[in-house]
Amino acid sequence: MTWKRGDPLREIVERARRLATWVVPPEDLVQRVLDRPDEPALEAPRASGAVEWKPLDVRGTGGTGGAAAAGAARLASQVFDDGEVGIVAVPPSGDGLWQIQGRVWLRRDDAAVIRVVLVDGEHVIASIATTSGRDFEIHEAVGTGWELEIHLPSGDVLVLGEPSP
Repeated sequence: MTWKRGDPLREIVERARRLATWVVPPEDLVQRVLDRPDEPALEAPRASGAVEWKPLDVRGTGGTGGAAAAGAARLASQVFDDGEVGIVAVPPSGDGLWQIQGRVWLRRDDAAVIRVVLVDGEHVIASIATTSGRDFEIHEAVGTGWELEIHLPSGDVLVLGEPSP
C-alpha cells in the first residue's frame, strides 16, 4: 500500500504507532476503511471519567423487592457537565449475551453524534452511533473484564467496567 502525504489513514497509523505497540491490520480492513472516507474516525479521548454501577432498584407487584441477587441487572447513571447518561446492563442468561441498554442526554447540540463502544480487552466488540435522547441497545457475548465507553462530542469519554455481581 502506498501512503500519500496528508492521508488521514496515514496520520492515524502514525499516531497509533507513537501511542502503543502496533500490529499491522489485515489488508482487507485497511481497504474497508479507505472505502468509507465519509465515516469519521474516533479521536483519541481528551479526558476519561469512570462511572459506577449500582444495583437496579426494581419495585413491582411480584413480591420480591429490588434486584439484589447475584447476576441481577445493574444501573449506571451520571450527570456530567454536558448532560447525563443512564444505562442498564443485564448479565447473560441461557443465551450468553449481555444486554446493555441506555440513553445519553446532552444539554447542547442534541444532534451531535455520541459513540457507544463495547470493548473486551483490546478488541472492539460493538460500536453504536446515537444522538441525544435516543435509546441504544447492545446484545453481545463478551468475556469477563469488558468495558463500555461513551465517547461524547466534546471528546470526553465516560467508561463503565463490567458490573460486579
